[in-house]
Amino acid sequence: MQERPQAREVLSADAIVREESGRWIVYLDVVLDSGAVRRRVGEYHDERRATHAARIIERNARRSVPRAADSGT
Repeated sequence: MQERPQAREVLSADAIVREESGRWIVYLDVVLDSGAVRRRVGEYHDERRATHAARIIERNARRSVPRAADSGT
């Protein structure tokens, strides 16, 4: 079984919606210190539902992204 990355390793997370064979697919792209991964996280019959799901998935994934320390500028 593949080991899951640590949350402190996550640099960014983005959800992307693509049309494939008449279905709308949501992918989650995560950039880590050690590289990047793309995971297919959902399939929907219309773009509106896929876009709504992508916003929710992205918002939840970004909770794991540590905020940069304020540089005072």
